[in-house]
Amino acid sequence: MSPEARGLLRFAGFLVWFLAGLPLFVQVVQVPELLHQSRYICWLSCYFAFGTTFGLTRWDTGPSGTRRLQLGLLAIQAATALVIIVLVCSGHEGALLVLVAAQLGWFMSLRHALLWVGTQAVLMGVVLTFGGRSTLSLMSTYVGVQVLALFSCFLAASEANARAGLARANNELRATGELLANTSRLTERERISRELHDTLGHHLTALSLNLEAASHLAQENTLVQIQRAQSVTKLLLSDLRGVVSALRGEDPIGLAQAVIDHLKSSFSELSPV
Repeated sequence: MSPEARGLLRFAGFLVWFLAGLPLFVQVVQVPELLHQSRYICWLSCYFAFGTTFGLTRWDTGPSGTRRLQLGLLAIQAATALVIIVLVCSGHEGALLVLVAAQLGWFMSLRHALLWVGTQAVLMGVVLTFGGRSTLSLMSTYVGVQVLALFSCFLAASEANARAGLARANNELRATGELLANTSRLTERERISRELHDTLGHHLTALSLNLEAASHLAQENTLVQIQRAQSVTKLLLSDLRGVVSALRGEDPIGLAQAVIDHLKSSFSELSPV
């Protein structure tokens, strides 16, 4: 999940948390004497404990140690929400269990998350029944919303994981394509260097030997030109070996341009002085 999406979810979660406790805060402001009762003090402690653990919970998957920590934080949130319902129930505290269900969808399998939500619903029903409150109306509202929040976040998490997997696959495919391209280039360079060595190299070597033999038989007026041609042939052979060595090296080389440059510089020496 992107940091922006995580920030929005946290903001929405804290807004729900604040609105769930707003009725009691209004009641306490109107009747300050309620703070002298232990159950209201305990309610406030559980309420802020829920907010703290909610802020510490990550909205994404993580290593096994992180997942265990998230499970512990979610268990604390669920327990504090149920205690809040036991102590003082204004009818809005069930929204805290909806927050827990929404977080489950991001790092837990759907079957286990549904089991968690079902356990929350049963415990909520037991708490409401023993508290003598309207169990059916609150249960029908908050259980359905919990399931909806769970499914929504689970689908969003699945889509995020699919996008991450696709991005990884694209990166691997791109890396594989680059590796194949490099391998193909290296193979082609090796083939070209071998052909240059086997064809031009042999011909230049033969030409150099023939010029060497001709230099011993030539007359004085043609000896200078033969020696010059022999020097250029040796230079071409040396340049060709340099090109072949560069082709077989790791650094890329412009083969056509390199050969053209060497031929131009070499044949320029054949011009009359």
